[in-house]
Amino acid sequence: MEYTVPHFNSWKVLEMPLLGYLGFPPFALEYYLSWQAFLLLRSRILSRGGVIPVLALVAVLGLCLAAFWGIDRCTVVY
Repeated sequence: MEYTVPHFNSWKVLEMPLLGYLGFPPFALEYYLSWQAFLLLRSRILSRGGVIPVLALVAVLGLCLAAFWGIDRCTVVY
């Protein structure tokens, strides 16, 4: 498996393009904000009950799977 960043493959550190490492800080911030949003929504949704929490979980899992599929399709060369 080889990691690539289209048009920026010249400088590599441990088989990963140097510019690829710039994605880690925004990802960490995105993860933190997503977790905070999840906690906020969970407290509001659980106070109401019903089918909405299950639908929200299915939607989040679907989006995560779609994101990982897109990441693998665009950045990993087999």
